[in-house]
Amino acid sequence: MDTEQHQVGTGRGNELILANAGKVAHKARVWLRVPVLCGYNDSEENIGRLAELGKQMGVEKVSLLPYHRWGESKYEQLGMQYSWHGEEPDPNHLRDLQVMIQGYGLTVTVGN
Repeated sequence: MDTEQHQVGTGRGNELILANAGKVAHKARVWLRVPVLCGYNDSEENIGRLAELGKQMGVEKVSLLPYHRWGESKYEQLGMQYSWHGEEPDPNHLRDLQVMIQGYGLTVTVGN
């Protein structure tokens, strides 16, 4: 949700993403699918801001997608550098984030 942090992680800010999400929110069913990266975007503050956005937009569902290492070998096979080597989120932390988002009246899934 923080544009500066998004810039660091992806090379671009998130203003266009948020603007486009706002444009379609009232015209289509929207699911927010969010990769959860430990120490990057999994803070309660960040997830709270995400939940506020989801509530404002009237999203149908929020999906928390825990980071996993399954893609590393694919990058190797393609001769590409895999740039994120973080830890997989703790299941208890994911449950806490799920409950927090549900507190905003939103439907939340973990992993799908």
